[in-house]
Amino acid sequence: MYTIFEIYNNIPYNYEIKTDFGYSCFVKEPGILFDTGAKGDILLCNLERLGISADQVKHLVLSHDHWDHNGGIKAVLDENPNIICYCPRGTSVETISALEMGSGCVVTESWHELSPGILLTGPIESVFSGTSIFEQSLVLDSGKGLFLITGCSHPHISCILDCVRERGPVTGVIGGFHDVDKADIRSLEGLDYISPSHCTTAIEAIAGEFGDRFIRSGAGFIHRI
Repeated sequence: MYTIFEIYNNIPYNYEIKTDFGYSCFVKEPGILFDTGAKGDILLCNLERLGISADQVKHLVLSHDHWDHNGGIKAVLDENPNIICYCPRGTSVETISALEMGSGCVVTESWHELSPGILLTGPIESVFSGTSIFEQSLVLDSGKGLFLITGCSHPHISCILDCVRERGPVTGVIGGFHDVDKADIRSLEGLDYISPSHCTTAIEAIAGEFGDRFIRSGAGFIHRI
């Protein structure tokens, strides 16, 4: 079982946890911090309120190089410089330099195994506001299938799911789904656990489509998969 804490989110859930535009979650068992939100002070505050020490973070995964996902890098690495960091190809020199303040920065070019059963998709390219975005997602083998954690899904959640399904059946997904179209909603069919947040459009449409398979989450929510 994996325990996933939503550390940073602009959608509220636990009102003891600060909300702010951005995204970060923490996978407890392997010690993976996925994204860092927009502001380091809020990230550290929310970690503390959820009972998580920076020393518990072993790996920092950056999904993509946007301000609302990379803003807390320095804060967490100042607290724990022994973290191994991962970012996708296309990440800026400035952000890579910040990640290198940890114990190393791996720039992914394709699928990358963090440890048995824990994978990064590597960069999937999309175009956002006329600029190429390289975004990677985190994939956990839950023992019942693959579980996907996304940052913003700029390439579209349907595209990311297609990529991950080449590795095996996907049972669930959480994170930002960004702009959701009909193809994206169709791609969610067959999943048992669907929890969009952060930048997702059409959250209520997804909730209406998938009933009890839709999990309403936000800052402070804890997923157990």
